[in-house]
Amino acid sequence: MWGSPILVESTLKKDELVQHGVTLEVILNHLTEQAELAVQQSDPAASFLHATCQDSSSSFR
Repeated sequence: MWGSPILVESTLKKDELVQHGVTLEVILNHLTEQAELAVQQSDPAASFLHATCQDSSSSFR
């Protein structure tokens, strides 16, 4: 799973960085929930075969 990049400016003050950290935690928790649901609702054998077929046909970048 992936989404848009999360950019954090290097010039932020400490309290602004803390707020970004809280926002990042919320986003990551949501992505974790989505990933866990996807795994629970999928057929493990089919997922493995699909991933294996994709790995053999793609090259590493």
